[in-house]
Amino acid sequence: MLERKILALFAAISLATAAGCRDESYVELSAADALENWESAVSEQRIQTKIQEKLLANKSEAEAKMHKSESDYDSRFTSYDTSDFKDANVSSAQANAFDKKFDAFDIIILAENGRTAADVKNYAARFNAQNIMYVLCNKERCIDPAIANAYSTHFDAVDILLLQTTKTKDGISDPISPAIANAFDKRFSGVDILLFHDFGIKPEVANKYTSLTTAQIISPENVLGDISEIAKQYDPMFRSYVLVLKAMHLSPKEANTMVAEYKMQLDGKESKEKQRFSKDDIINLIIAGIHYSVAAVYDQRFTAEDIIELKPYDIAGKTANAYNKGFTVDEIIDLDSVYFVDPTTANKKVSYYQRFVRENNKKFGGEINHK
Repeated sequence: MLERKILALFAAISLATAAGCRDESYVELSAADALENWESAVSEQRIQTKIQEKLLANKSEAEAKMHKSESDYDSRFTSYDTSDFKDANVSSAQANAFDKKFDAFDIIILAENGRTAADVKNYAARFNAQNIMYVLCNKERCIDPAIANAYSTHFDAVDILLLQTTKTKDGISDPISPAIANAFDKRFSGVDILLFHDFGIKPEVANKYTSLTTAQIISPENVLGDISEIAKQYDPMFRSYVLVLKAMHLSPKEANTMVAEYKMQLDGKESKEKQRFSKDDIINLIIAGIHYSVAAVYDQRFTAEDIIELKPYDIAGKTANAYNKGFTVDEIIDLDSVYFVDPTTANKKVSYYQRFVRENNKKFGGEINHK
């Protein structure tokens, strides 16, 4: 642009001279115009130069900021790490705050689960990154580091998770504190202590059986002496199952009432046709918390084992009986509680819905296990 204006200026002067113009005013006017064009061209060039300089300055500033941003991440992180952090919207301040035991991938997983460096920084060194991010402080829960650290070192992260998340029969949180867990002998794992807790066996009782396994300690003949007064309150039918009843939170009063109900049919006070449950059936039904009045509603085609299997799904006798006899117990559970196909609909096409259950279960990677 500038070059063209300069050439135009000299061309104007040259033409004026070559023409031998005698009109001095014309020459002066042409020269003045040329000079004005010259000054305009120089001014525009200066503006263009300033624009170019400003663009270069902005570019340099942006590059400097980008470089500074990248350099803000700790030197332990590679360029690939910083790129991953940016993709995951993890700032340098967030990333740098995490302990060095966490690599870039760990930090991104924790950040995506809403966990900060402050949440996980106080866990003891014995817990590695995987222990923390997948067990102790994942998306679902975050066990206080002070509590986790208080458990004896022979408990691993999974033991601690089990001990902290155990619940009562009614679904109420019932954690086993570090003080109680640590009172048990170190040969007992978290699972062992959970069993002792369910059966009401205290550390001082379990610890004295130094040569027995957990299963042997739980067996009534070994600990009955410690709860002999409680055992006497239960019907003799359950003297060998006292700890099981205790674990199921069935009081002597409730258990004995249930025994009396079943004994009516066992002792022959009802017709022989209704004496469908053996002594072992009765024991299992009562342990499952099923009264005789509830069990008796189910058709004769349902065994005690079937009734116990149906209970967790709240499939009452009336509902179970309504399904065609061609359906198995597992198919009834699937139809009622998984696929919500009522008896009336299912009974119209028994073969179709049997196939329907099989094919849909395969989509889950195999048969659904109801046991």
